[in-house]
Amino acid sequence: MDTRYHPTAVVSAIIVLGLYKVVNPWICNTFVVGYGKLSRTEQLELNLSVTSSIHAVIATVVSVYCLLFDEVLAQDPVWGDSFLAKHMIALCLGYLTTDIIIILVNFKNVLSPEIFILHHVASVYAYFYVVTYGALPYFATFRLWAELSTPFVNYRRYLEVQHYDKASTLYFVNGILLAATFFTARIGSLPFYYYTIYTVYGTPGYIRLGHIQFVLWSSCLLLDALNIYWFAKIVRGALKVLSKRSVRQNGSIASKAA
Repeated sequence: MDTRYHPTAVVSAIIVLGLYKVVNPWICNTFVVGYGKLSRTEQLELNLSVTSSIHAVIATVVSVYCLLFDEVLAQDPVWGDSFLAKHMIALCLGYLTTDIIIILVNFKNVLSPEIFILHHVASVYAYFYVVTYGALPYFATFRLWAELSTPFVNYRRYLEVQHYDKASTLYFVNGILLAATFFTARIGSLPFYYYTIYTVYGTPGYIRLGHIQFVLWSSCLLLDALNIYWFAKIVRGALKVLSKRSVRQNGSIASKAA
């Protein structure tokens, strides 16, 4: 058992709690029009989206850097002791743990709380083994760059709360970026991810995992199922927006012609 990275997780959890209680409400009150008049559910969503976006940017930048330039991870995807990658995963562990607690406390005011708890628990389950036992750092880091799409998910919710027209250019551009980044980071990258698992399958390092092999497969399959479910919803939403824009543009052309 390795406890070197546990303090990072604890500090991360405390910071996330501080953001939720103090910083995020101030940001939302300052930059969101009519924040005080929103429902408790909408206020909570915007509050949590601030921390979510901060976490997503940090996780994406660090994970992409590690995947591209960290030789320790490249040489040993199963047991490589990458200082930066493991601290990043510990930071995510603290964030997700606090987020689970916040969701449970505000269960009735969270949209689809069961789905988010399922996603977070699966991630915490896997990240705990990375941080505590040093196993599977490459695969956990690869999972982190899926956060690339998160800021666009959060911004879409902001646009909804602020009652932006779903056929507007801003809504349309954000939707395109959301669909593109979500597919790239969470769906399109899966073949390479599972190919990498295949390359280490049966090696001494993989066999050494023992029961942690189950952690790898169970968490991956659950997270991928959730991502496919969410991507299907994104596609349906994108098609509705495109349909509305098409109707509006055709109506505009018809009125000009008349």
